[in-house]
Amino acid sequence: MKADGSECLCLILLLLHQTPVSRPERFQVLGPAAPVVAVAGEDVVLPCYLKPNISAEDMSVEWTRTHATDTLVHLYQEREIRNDNQNPSYRGRTALFPEELKRGNISLRLSSVRVSDEGEYTCLVQETDLYKDASIPLQVRAELFPRTHAGFVVVCVLFAVAAIVIAVLSFFQSKLKQKRGHPSEALEWETARRFAVDVTLDPDSAHLQLIVSEDGKQVKCGNTRQKLPDNPKRFDLALSVLGKEGFSSGRFYYEVGVREKTAWTLGVTKEKIDTKNNITRNPENGFWIMRLRNGTEYTAVDETDAPLSLGEKPRIVGVYVDYEMGQVSFYNVEAGSHIHSFTGYTFTEKLYPYLSPSSNENDRNVAPLIISPVRLTD
Repeated sequence: MKADGSECLCLILLLLHQTPVSRPERFQVLGPAAPVVAVAGEDVVLPCYLKPNISAEDMSVEWTRTHATDTLVHLYQEREIRNDNQNPSYRGRTALFPEELKRGNISLRLSSVRVSDEGEYTCLVQETDLYKDASIPLQVRAELFPRTHAGFVVVCVLFAVAAIVIAVLSFFQSKLKQKRGHPSEALEWETARRFAVDVTLDPDSAHLQLIVSEDGKQVKCGNTRQKLPDNPKRFDLALSVLGKEGFSSGRFYYEVGVREKTAWTLGVTKEKIDTKNNITRNPENGFWIMRLRNGTEYTAVDETDAPLSLGEKPRIVGVYVDYEMGQVSFYNVEAGSHIHSFTGYTFTEKLYPYLSPSSNENDRNVAPLIISPVRLTD
């Protein structure tokens, strides 16, 4: 029996409808390369990011505990926190970073970590019918000062009184700690500082108008161009200088004093950049930087050049890089607060510290940029 044309057409359409059509993936979900280590009783951040760093504000972000009975740890859905079915042991202890969602940062803050929190966590992101996830292992060490039985309560009280006396003697240090930002930001910053490196500036890369100190720890803009031999590393147009040492793996952190300056630019750049022409310094061209202009205008330099709203003018800026995570972050050191992060990038070349003191602006911006030694606190 012969099928007529309409029956054949229907059959073809049915087959096409049932044939899966592949589409390019819009994003990936990335977690850390190594397990996250926390101390019981303290706060911890389980890092997770979208690549590229597109906004997650309209996505569903679900954090779960792998292999647990009550798996839900935290749920963000339709721009709301929906923790009705949350595992009771996590009640009141979890939070995302709302301001960071638009940058693709979907990390989870877990407060007052318990030994029972140790295990594997999954971060699942949904956009319409696309699902992506990443696994984040958490290791928990016992409390540095574990709880003891009631017989030692009196001794503990005496120690507390002694601690108060010591605190009075450490008044100025206490005042500094009071100025610091949100506890999670301070914890994140303190962790970053443990990867501090000794940065020395490379005079062979410095623009001819820049003056680099003999020890390579300071740079300022002079009034005239110096007569020095040219080389491929030297910036011809941008008032910029690089660090001598580059980094191609792991994490590193450095701090720069920016006191009394009205303009500057800081960050990192990839090894192969155009130092001879006037190019746009943004991530597309291998620059991950933030800048100050006119004394008050802070900007994270990318495709949008979105202005940064800082509650306090930084006098020392910390720059942190996690090579494997594709992340570059900036911190206000004295406030212990986070300024901005570039996330979701893939680094394939060495990264170098990048500094620009900018022009002198009629002697209003003559102060140098100073590489500051990083002093770790216990």
